[in-house]
Amino acid sequence: STHCISSAASDVYKRQPAPAPAPAPAPENPAGSELIQQIPEGADHLTDDRLTAALDTTLQAKKNTAITLDFRENGVLHLNDGCNSGTAKYQIDNTGALHLSDFTETKMACEPGAQKDADDLKMVLQTNPQLFQLDASTLFLAGQGHGIELQKMHGRDYQ
Repeated sequence: STHCISSAASDVYKRQPAPAPAPAPAPENPAGSELIQQIPEGADHLTDDRLTAALDTTLQAKKNTAITLDFRENGVLHLNDGCNSGTAKYQIDNTGALHLSDFTETKMACEPGAQKDADDLKMVLQTNPQLFQLDASTLFLAGQGHGIELQKMHGRDYQ
């Protein structure tokens, strides 16, 4: 009779499979919008006048439109990392690399996904990133071969 019980129990399991636990995100990719990508092939490295012209608009992350970067002519970057907003000073060297310093930003608590994107943005900004053109409206801010795809917003978003 023991055999019958276990057989009936196994029939129940066959009819109603237990929901598989959701796979845990890989450590290098916790919940977030996967902002960081490898630099696309054929990306056109911007320097000098072309770089200055490209920075003359508010840039928005394609995968998380809450993230914006506004490089003002006075050497101040106004940024929103999707969770907090702030400023940093920036300088452009002769290779077109952006050197950021004096970060200040609000300290709001964020959801884990938003925090991941905010951390990813800061990680790229701290690599002395360079700007690449992908197409007419798409730029790529990259440091060490990885970065964030950005789109130009129409008109500046002064707040």
